[in-house]
Amino acid sequence: MRSCSHCYLFEGYYADVEYNRMGNGDLKRYENSKHLPQYMVSDLLIQSRGEPRNLLAVEMKRNTNNRERDKDRERLKALVSSVPVHNELKCVYGTLLGVFVIYSAKKVALEFYEDVDGQGTQTGKMEFACIMDGDRFVSLENVKELWKI
Repeated sequence: MRSCSHCYLFEGYYADVEYNRMGNGDLKRYENSKHLPQYMVSDLLIQSRGEPRNLLAVEMKRNTNNRERDKDRERLKALVSSVPVHNELKCVYGTLLGVFVIYSAKKVALEFYEDVDGQGTQTGKMEFACIMDGDRFVSLENVKELWKI
């Protein structure tokens, strides 16, 4: 196996798919917009399982699936917020970056969420067209970018 000169930057981080547990086995929670704890399952977490902040939270939906998109966005905002209202609830917060991916065979849209003044905020959006060669995916072509900060 080849050694990566930058891999040490990610030592102690784990990629967890559909993960919903804290290190002690308790269910993970986030603080919803009404400042109440909600149990969570994120599509992908790059997490530390310790003191350093989590790196990435990803939620994904097929473009034809509109179910619970607002709830996914709310969860991403809560996960990247640096200031929880009820810290005693032991909710997940302080994640470096949240990304909401909406995809189809023809297009991919990415929404980016970051901490702005203690609150999770959508800071940008990118849309890509999928370049295909028959049924084979070739690449993505940037169609549109919008950054709020």
